[in-house]
Amino acid sequence: MKEKQKALIHYLVCADRAVSSTVLAKALNISPRTVKNYVKEINTLQSATISASNHGYSINQKAAHQLLAQEKDQEEVPDTFEKRVFYYITALLIHHQTLNIFDLEEDLFISASTIRADIRKMNKNFGSKKLRFTVRNDYLEVVGEEKEKRKLVSLLIFAEMPDKYLDLTRLKKHFPPADVGIITTIIQEVTHETKYCFNDFSFANLVLHLLILVESIRNGHTLTSRAMSHTWLPQDKAKLVNEMIAKLEAAFSIELNDSEREELHVLFQVNTNYLPSSDFEEIKGIVGTDLVHQLEGILAEVYQTFGVKLNQSSFVIPFALHLSGLVSRAKEAAYIQNPMLDSVKQDFLIVYMIAVFISLRLGELNDLHITEDETAYIALHVGSELEDQHQNSHKIPTVLVAPKYMGLNEKLYTQLNHNFEQELNILAVCQDLTEIKAYQFDLLLTTLAAPLHEDYDVIKLAPILNSQQRSYLGTEIANVRLRRKRKILLQNFSTFFDERFFFYEPEATNATEILHLVCQKLISEEIVPTTFLEHVKAREAAADTAYDQIAIPHSIYSEAVTTKIALVISKRGILWGGKKIHCMLLPAISRLDRNRFLDIYEALISLFDEEDAFVELMKITNFSALKQLLSEKFD
Repeated sequence: MKEKQKALIHYLVCADRAVSSTVLAKALNISPRTVKNYVKEINTLQSATISASNHGYSINQKAAHQLLAQEKDQEEVPDTFEKRVFYYITALLIHHQTLNIFDLEEDLFISASTIRADIRKMNKNFGSKKLRFTVRNDYLEVVGEEKEKRKLVSLLIFAEMPDKYLDLTRLKKHFPPADVGIITTIIQEVTHETKYCFNDFSFANLVLHLLILVESIRNGHTLTSRAMSHTWLPQDKAKLVNEMIAKLEAAFSIELNDSEREELHVLFQVNTNYLPSSDFEEIKGIVGTDLVHQLEGILAEVYQTFGVKLNQSSFVIPFALHLSGLVSRAKEAAYIQNPMLDSVKQDFLIVYMIAVFISLRLGELNDLHITEDETAYIALHVGSELEDQHQNSHKIPTVLVAPKYMGLNEKLYTQLNHNFEQELNILAVCQDLTEIKAYQFDLLLTTLAAPLHEDYDVIKLAPILNSQQRSYLGTEIANVRLRRKRKILLQNFSTFFDERFFFYEPEATNATEILHLVCQKLISEEIVPTTFLEHVKAREAAADTAYDQIAIPHSIYSEAVTTKIALVISKRGILWGGKKIHCMLLPAISRLDRNRFLDIYEALISLFDEEDAFVELMKITNFSALKQLLSEKFD
């Protein structure tokens, strides 16, 4: 099958309605006649795959996926439990396919018993009272609440994210390294010795936008100039951006029009010390009210379909600017190539699916076609935002309440970011307490009097963050972080702790025996691979994990199918590296929880910070008593 034929199938699979031959032709850069020929050839390979009507072409999802499966090389077939989970969940909850057990046997080259074993493991790992995997009339199904299904898709998406989705190294692989170097130098020169700063993510994000802008202008694709153009930067920032524009024009021998200049002012604003909010009124004046409303609706649909939220202003504003340019180019049938297209499609499948979803909806709302290259740029925006969320997952979701008077809110936000960037993820800066209801957060920082609240911690701040305030705030944030980590254990008790891995007074008398007993149990229950014991021993050999009367051995790898914490209590005692311990906690961490490993580990250690904690733990004789103890200590 030709690549364009595969692309045609993928396009129709992602569409939620019939697509005309004209739209398909433009999207694939072929003629309408070629579209008709391709449809005929595809239906020859698999009858009734694509049907035609007065509204356009529609596709039989099952037939399409069977045809695509036949085209795959055998090594691409998911051959591990983890890969099959990705396949099952993607098919059921994203493509909304039906999965027949007998078809799965043929498509995945596995037996029915393997599929049923997968289902048991998926229910162990992801199932709950509100969500189950099951087989009904020979079809694999996910039964449960819609909210839980979305949460599962969201977990899958974040598991796909690497540690660095977007950085300068990746950009240099796909864009001219000289261009990346020139733009990087210009930004650094302009912002050197100023109060404006970037984190790694925002810096790479700004570089990407500038690369796209330069490439567009080089190819004669400029933004349509608006009748009125304005900036909403303070004078000092505006001066910096104008200096940056002058350097860009000189370095690349280009000239930016007023709209492009305005876009850079906005991009600089959202990537430096920018006050986050959900107020998009200012951006409406730049890209237009209609596009902002369209985008808000599309992002709501993305959440409904994929379970990921893309409504932060730090994403919406630059993304709206990008879509404004994309729509302008599409209206003129002028597109830019994306050197990262193949990489994005192959390495970040679900992110690309989200991008295709957005492209299709945007195209339908504006009666435009959007090429794969442009869709891949959308994927870069989406993937970068998801990476940012991924990196912020260990931080405390925070809302700051401070008045605008004399710019106090911006000054305080800047100081907090400078001093506590690794601890706090400030979602919004509000002027009064009535605005905070729109956000979900764990910590409220406020210069105004605020009552205590059961759903979040409240810390009162002075409008100016002096050294005494910083010290006080550092202590309070540390306490909030510890309570948050402990809450992770309590909220996930039924997932992390399991009676199968609770050992009271085992016969083992030393570290070797107890590690073998516990690890073999985790292996036999298919929680960890057979190499787990070897990895735990290697970590223990590198540095003893016992202190006082407790040991917390672990593997340095996130290799568990699902996170479990084994607990051993021995009043007799277990010899451990010249010491005698009476308690062992052994966490086995999954890839989905790898970013929370340190939080889980520190929460386990904190169990015994109080003097009476160990005494209370030694009174436990059964599994139910463990949950009661955690509830009493952490609630």
